[in-house]
Amino acid sequence: MSLSLSAQTTKLNNMETQLKYMPVFRSRQEEQKILTSHDFGDKIYPLLEIVKEIDRKQVTMRKGKKVIPKTITTFESAYQKIIGKVKCKKIFIDLPVHMAAVKGVDKDVLSFLQAVVFDRIKRTEYMIKLKSPSNNVIPIIFTFSQRTSEIDSIILQEADLRLHFGQIGFRTIPKTLNADLLQIAKCARKNDFLIVDLDGFSADPNDIELVGILAKLKEWKKCHLVILRPAMGNEITNIGLNHGNTVNGADNSLLTNYKMLHGNSFGDYAGIKKDKVAEGGSVSPGFIFYNALENEYYGYKGNPQPTIPLKLQEYSNTIVPAVLGSGSAKKMLANPLGYLDSANAGWQTLLDIKKNPDSGRSAAKFKGISMSHYLHCIHKKIANGEIS
Repeated sequence: MSLSLSAQTTKLNNMETQLKYMPVFRSRQEEQKILTSHDFGDKIYPLLEIVKEIDRKQVTMRKGKKVIPKTITTFESAYQKIIGKVKCKKIFIDLPVHMAAVKGVDKDVLSFLQAVVFDRIKRTEYMIKLKSPSNNVIPIIFTFSQRTSEIDSIILQEADLRLHFGQIGFRTIPKTLNADLLQIAKCARKNDFLIVDLDGFSADPNDIELVGILAKLKEWKKCHLVILRPAMGNEITNIGLNHGNTVNGADNSLLTNYKMLHGNSFGDYAGIKKDKVAEGGSVSPGFIFYNALENEYYGYKGNPQPTIPLKLQEYSNTIVPAVLGSGSAKKMLANPLGYLDSANAGWQTLLDIKKNPDSGRSAAKFKGISMSHYLHCIHKKIANGEIS
């Protein structure tokens, strides 16, 4: 007989979480592919940021003179299907209130943010649509104080979501941390999660900007604390990569520093730069490859060419041979921990492209390679006790 939600919550309160690492995925096609194909195991809980609603406009098919309605995909059916495919113990779901609705953002993303995400009641309704029978979904709460000046918006969301979910994730940023913690402390439970997003801040525990934040985090004992920070700055571009060298603007020190920041675990964007979900963009072949032994990122880029087909060929003509023959690859291949073994899907894809160059003509594919390779390396570091 299945346990009631209250019984499940009681059981969870008596269990210590196994979470070591939280990779963040945005609901973009290539990121969803990695999210649904990777096996995260028991110690990695992915976070899915849903930034776009499935198109629910009326769709019809014409057969002769007859117009036949076509089945419409709903928000809940689309994302429940994605969540159901993810191989993990738990998955965080966020409808990102913190995301900026600025010029250049994809129009469908902008529409979803304004119609759903920035409306507390509507956002909560959409979160509830994603609850799962397996009770593995953890909804994320974020303050609305910067959007609507609403008082106690965190407490109000918690009261509504607690009726449907066994665990809650509270996400905060340095700008609102002090005020947020006053609310979170009133409603957080032992089995919940506090996610402190340091986007824009250093991961250096000696940084003077972090003094006040760290003082608050040192006192935090209510629930598991995750320190989240993108490893790559927004200034990084493919065209700006220094071919074969470390990436300027990349800093993965959170992996080794999160405990000094009083975190119980850490999170990042799974080996890639945080997607701005902007419309369009020019083709400029580039690839970022994680060196697990140095905890550094190396950049590779193609030679400039006049047309898109020729540019896309640079992935297989220039980038793949450079990565396969790099010092990073040689050192990881020689390492007994198996960073580049047959279970590393990203590495195996690079080897496949070497055999079939035409299969490498895709910028999105190389984004997926970066993510798969990085996730595999994190698994190895957890297994080896480097992330404990």
